Amino acid sequence: MSKIIPLSQINQYPARHIKRYRQEVVASGVLIKDGKVLLIRRGKKDFNPGAWGLPCGGVEPLETPICAAVREFWEETGIRIKAERLLTVENYFYDQGSRRTHVIEFIYKVKPFAKRIEIILSREHDEYRFVSLSELNDYH
Repeated sequence: MSKIIPLSQINQYPARHIKRYRQEVVASGVLIKDGKVLLIRRGKKDFNPGAWGLPCGGVEPLETPICAAVREFWEETGIRIKAERLLTVENYFYDQGSRRTHVIEFIYKVKPFAKRIEIILSREHDEYRFVSLSELNDYH
């Protein structure tokens, strides 16, 4: 699993072995149900297998981050949502071999259109959980 490096700590990770840099813009959604946040786990064949996270994915060319959050949430969970508001924009890095990727993540608070939701995970994910805020640090 690749280590996520917060922007504030990037100087602590020397880049001598890095030969290529890339930047990725992603968007994610925070869905809260009964005081718990929806997390999904990456499958064994996906990048960073076993990692838990918010439904999230890359912003396509000519797509806005808010549209990407709505699209990715649908693709990864089968839930139609509305992005209510931008919560934050996070910057972090990860190294994979000789490549360092700078990720800019737009994180939205989202709300499902339907009162009753049924989660249908994409092939890239193998489990989901609703997790209390106090448990979030246990899921990486």
